[in-house]
Amino acid sequence: MVDFTGMPVYPLTDWNVNNLRFTAFPVMAERRTDLRWWSEAVGTDSETRTTRTTPAQIEESGPFESGGRLSLTVTPVRTDWLLTGIPTPSPSLDSAGIFPEVYPIFVRLVKRWLALESRFPIQRIAFGGFLIHPEATREAGYERLSRYLKDALRVDLRTSQDLLFQINKPILSRIVEGLTINRLTKWLVLSVQFTLLMQAGVAPMSARGMEQGFATALELDLNTGAEHEGPLGNERLDYLLDELVQHAVEMASDGVQG
Repeated sequence: MVDFTGMPVYPLTDWNVNNLRFTAFPVMAERRTDLRWWSEAVGTDSETRTTRTTPAQIEESGPFESGGRLSLTVTPVRTDWLLTGIPTPSPSLDSAGIFPEVYPIFVRLVKRWLALESRFPIQRIAFGGFLIHPEATREAGYERLSRYLKDALRVDLRTSQDLLFQINKPILSRIVEGLTINRLTKWLVLSVQFTLLMQAGVAPMSARGMEQGFATALELDLNTGAEHEGPLGNERLDYLLDELVQHAVEMASDGVQG
């Protein structure tokens, strides 16, 4: 049994972004397909735009300014801004960059959308993501998890397998009185397989070999409580988003505390 009590956790720069997400839930369902939120928030037209009337939906996508792919999905019941990583030719998960470098740019984009006059009144918001750190072995991943989870879980590195730890640490908001912020995290070690394909003349592509990699992963979901009724005040949305992001950064840096 390994005890990491008192040892520091790893630098925030160790985390790579596989994806980041912001979700807004309207007070009332909005069925519109004429919105131009992408161009208004991003400042350029999207590469792709698809609209549907039944059910009402807008989907847009294009490159993100710091790397990766950005997408916007608008339905009557929610709006999602999603940043995803660029595929890598190796046994590792896609990455959009280093977490502390990427998330401030993503948050600035979201705040530009929050400032739009055409935006609907919002009842709930959520900020989340999937962060990864490549590992040489599965055991190295479990050792890293042991340090992040030292206050909540003890891991026997010699005998543990298929570890997945999920917890919600709700807390009251400092911005909106009486509002609950759910702080959900899921911690695990992933096994990633990568198959090399070879094209021989006109024959179908065939597997040439397989490589395996591992990654420590952290899934974050910070959201305002569903029990809140009515709109969140426009003057507080930026500060509330900052509060969610701050909790996400603290958990990615410090692990599960207490």
